[in-house]
Amino acid sequence: AAVSSQQYLRMTIPKNPAATNVTFTVEATSTLADPLSWSSGSLIIEADTSTQLIVRDHIPVSSGQPRFMRVRVTLPP
Repeated sequence: AAVSSQQYLRMTIPKNPAATNVTFTVEATSTLADPLSWSSGSLIIEADTSTQLIVRDHIPVSSGQPRFMRVRVTLPP
């Protein structure tokens, strides 16, 4: 995704509007070697509607850092 001439990793998740009790958490990391490195704190939510969630990374692709994104879907206990 291009923003201000920079390219960013972006994730688009379709959502079922009838599943109102589901929580989506998108996380990113620069390393797959450390399972504790995943974080959602600095990601940018571009859209969050009943049918779609769009989240983009805050680090541009041009930084040269490897970046990975994942989504966790959870139900309340």
